Amino acid sequence: MKKLISLILLICMIFSLVGCGKNENSSSDFEYTVTYDKNLEMGVTYTEICITKYIGEGNEVVIPEEIDGLPVTSIGVSAFWSTKIQSVTIPASVTKIENMAFYNCENLKIARFLGNAPYSVKIDAFQYTHKDFKIYYKKGTEGWNGASKAPIADRYPMEAY
Repeated sequence: MKKLISLILLICMIFSLVGCGKNENSSSDFEYTVTYDKNLEMGVTYTEICITKYIGEGNEVVIPEEIDGLPVTSIGVSAFWSTKIQSVTIPASVTKIENMAFYNCENLKIARFLGNAPYSVKIDAFQYTHKDFKIYYKKGTEGWNGASKAPIADRYPMEAY
């Protein structure tokens, strides 16, 4: 019986050290703003989230598609400025990446996009990242050929996955 209990404890310790493959960072890893837009004619209120600052400690960041049931649609000015992150996964819901969002992230090698190219990516959004920085995008998504309003293909090396 003692061996069985010891074995169970050992397995629990291993899982606690390894983790269970966290899919995305918790909303507590980010500071963010909520935008409310009331359309008086239609009576509709639309809300969205803008990530304004990364306050987490991990260096492999997965931005959530939603926070509190609201879509994350933008990454704000200097949101990740000078953090030590090495990779970031950006959900399909993000349509805008503001000035210096990932500025001076010297360890950032990978930006993985899960959807179409954002319609707006400011020219210095990924400035001063790692010398081997590369953008990865899903095969079959659109806007990665430089034809979009955010021709990030002209600025950074890219590869489909």
